[in-house]
Amino acid sequence: MISEKLRAAIRDSGLRHYQIAGFCGLHFTTFSRLINGIEGGQPGDRRVIAIGRFLGVPAEECFEEPLKGGNGDEATNSSDCGTIESNCIP
Repeated sequence: MISEKLRAAIRDSGLRHYQIAGFCGLHFTTFSRLINGIEGGQPGDRRVIAIGRFLGVPAEECFEEPLKGGNGDEATNSSDCGTIESNCIP
């Protein structure tokens, strides 16, 4: 589930949802489904991490449940995402 911190960052960004989605390489309906809990949004979901990265929210703070380490399958917050020109999906 998406964290309240990420939801607040989305609200406080001053951007429309379709703009955030576009900056992160997501279709606006996918973005809507993610933030409304209809699709994905589980800890480690790379799409949610991309949204957080764009808005300056660390990956471990994008989800209600903390990310777990260990098997290397989890996405990280290590890419240089955060500009309109960059593709946010790692």
